[in-house]
Amino acid sequence: MICSRNNIKASWLHVSDLHVFPEADTTLMLDDYVELAKIISPEFLVVTGDFRHKRYETNFSLARDYLEMLISIFSINKQDVFLLPGNHDVDYYDGRADAISDICLRSEEGHYNVYSKYQLSKGFCDYNDFVREFYRGTDVVDSRIIDPSGVHCVAWNNLINILVVNTALISDGENHNQILDINALSQCQIDFTLFNLEDIRPGYAHYKKIDKLNETLCSLLNELKFDRELCRQVAVSIVTYSRFASVRYDFLDCEALDIQSCRCTIEKAETAMGDGLRTSLAQLDEMQNDLRNADNDYYTPILVFMTDGTPTDAPRTEFAQVRERVQNGKLFLFPLGIGKGTDMARLRDMFPMGKVPPMFSERYKMIEPEDYETIFKEIKDHVRRKQSVMVSEGNSIQSTPVVKDNNVNNNQTGESIMYRLLAELA
Repeated sequence: MICSRNNIKASWLHVSDLHVFPEADTTLMLDDYVELAKIISPEFLVVTGDFRHKRYETNFSLARDYLEMLISIFSINKQDVFLLPGNHDVDYYDGRADAISDICLRSEEGHYNVYSKYQLSKGFCDYNDFVREFYRGTDVVDSRIIDPSGVHCVAWNNLINILVVNTALISDGENHNQILDINALSQCQIDFTLFNLEDIRPGYAHYKKIDKLNETLCSLLNELKFDRELCRQVAVSIVTYSRFASVRYDFLDCEALDIQSCRCTIEKAETAMGDGLRTSLAQLDEMQNDLRNADNDYYTPILVFMTDGTPTDAPRTEFAQVRERVQNGKLFLFPLGIGKGTDMARLRDMFPMGKVPPMFSERYKMIEPEDYETIFKEIKDHVRRKQSVMVSEGNSIQSTPVVKDNNVNNNQTGESIMYRLLAELA
């Protein structure tokens, strides 16, 4: 297939349903590909499942070997290869059949979003390992590695957006066919700079800020989820706010978090910052009460507050509540401004007098990728500091967030800890 844009052309090859198993004679197919390579020179390769055949209970090693031969025939680099699972590439796990039955039943009743409460990605653990092994040793570091069986978009060569959508989430070889994760699909990050944005996406400037905000959030969640040490210590709640605030995710362990569905979408051109903060503090209080009822008083709330604009309400009361908690050591605060137009002076008001971090407006404004890396390191350092950031209810003294470890307030003590991260979007 060929794509043309501004007189720039690109060609690609799409191969599907390999169904490789030990008794399969793949010689004929490979011979045909050798002949095809004499006619066409695809610049990238798309391979959609099935990669294996369930009946033979094989792993993905044969498919991986086959792909190696395929890219060798067409002289395609692995960074120019895009893979997508099929129904034969799913593994069964306890509870999957019940989840599928519930999803199908509830969908017939009109509850089409019920699938989002199940961790359907658990069925693709072996497939994810296969994909990551295929890309091992390459320069591929994008969503193809982070979430191989998820929904994502990769901009190839600054020319084409390649949208990868796994439709085999409930495929089981019976009467249950395919579904789309519409939440992840609707929030998928597409590089709209490849289009004439004013023609196809009115209000692009505002969308671009939301995209940057989602990029910031998802990067942090990815860091937490795939850090083996942190993912067992951090639970995450996601609160989004536009015209109103809503709890996108109640507190979940990082390992169970579906990152793609955490993205924020634009509802109205409003920023109800007060409502967002009020909902966030209520979430934190509810979690603290739950822990106390379970005889666990050790709890470190971290509020990562993200906004890309100026509040359209008057959050004075909520700001005062945040300042009081920070002052009394009840809250670690990271207010992040996304993009150049953020009102950093307003965010500075969330800190009490004497606790505003040095160079706040520069350090906490997220514009360039290195800005995110710096602040993420700072946040993760707070979480990782097990000895100096162990909090026992009543004796926590919170210091101003700092990057360097030698400036950390070491007056925070305790015997055990449960970390809580609350991320907010506007």
